[in-house]
Amino acid sequence: MSKQEKKNPHFPLITDGTIQLQALDSIDKTEEWLMEKLKEQEVENISDVFLAEDENGNLNLVKY
Repeated sequence: MSKQEKKNPHFPLITDGTIQLQALDSIDKTEEWLMEKLKEQEVENISDVFLAEDENGNLNLVKY
């Protein structure tokens, strides 16, 4: 693991269509924030998301 990866870990906020509340809590974000980020990427249904990770405030998505 590089220094960059240690400094900026990825937090899995959605896995297999399920919001990971503990991960949201650990980055001090709310479900409302997450839903807004999903809307920005034209995702309307959480069940369409295989994986969503936070990386420095940006949401990276892998859809089904």
